[in-house]
Amino acid sequence: MLMLGSGVLYAQHKVELTIRGIENVQGSVLVAVYNSEETFMKKRLASKKVKVSDNEVALTFEDVGPGDYAITTFHDENDNNKLDTNFLGIPNEPYGFSNDARGSFGPPSFEKAKVKVDGNKKLVINLK
Repeated sequence: MLMLGSGVLYAQHKVELTIRGIENVQGSVLVAVYNSEETFMKKRLASKKVKVSDNEVALTFEDVGPGDYAITTFHDENDNNKLDTNFLGIPNEPYGFSNDARGSFGPPSFEKAKVKVDGNKKLVINLK
């Protein structure tokens, strides 16, 4: 639990995330968490990088406050720390979003990808 200056007590939660659909067991999975439409895919609140050793990866974010969050992930197969794209900007590496959200001609909106954290959560993202 976290005590803020106002004396209000806010519960901290755990978000357990499973990334599925890894075809090439190599490289790493990068995950980023965002907490608003304004920061979505621009300024991440938290991030993790996990080495791939199987066809799915599990990780946990601890001490997550209540609120709405959107999660992005991609399988960095060549471990260059970026999502490789073709000349049109279309990803060459598998990627995914919370809620398995999809965008048309680009990433989905924060609204489509957001999940409400009001307790411990278990989420699954399937790579595309």
